[in-house]
Amino acid sequence: MLVLTNNAVSAIRGLSQDPVGIEHAGLRISSAADTNGTTDLTAAISSGPEPDDEVVEIDGARVYVSPLAAPALEDMVLDAEPLEHGEVRFELMPQSI
Repeated sequence: MLVLTNNAVSAIRGLSQDPVGIEHAGLRISSAADTNGTTDLTAAISSGPEPDDEVVEIDGARVYVSPLAAPALEDMVLDAEPLEHGEVRFELMPQSI
């Protein structure tokens, strides 16, 4: 299962706060199989999960994982690094054994 660092939790909570009060906003990670057999992952703020998404919620930070992305995120850690102008860089790394 995907694990979130404290930095990722803070970043996702900050990015998904909506002034109009969307209750279930979070980060959605999806994928598309590339023609060469690799998996490209994309992340975007979403107002809620798609019907078949896995939901990871930690301390109010929600991550919605599409069924195609789930195998690539198994045993991974999501970290975040704040950048300038309110941007965030997310990074995936393997969980320690």
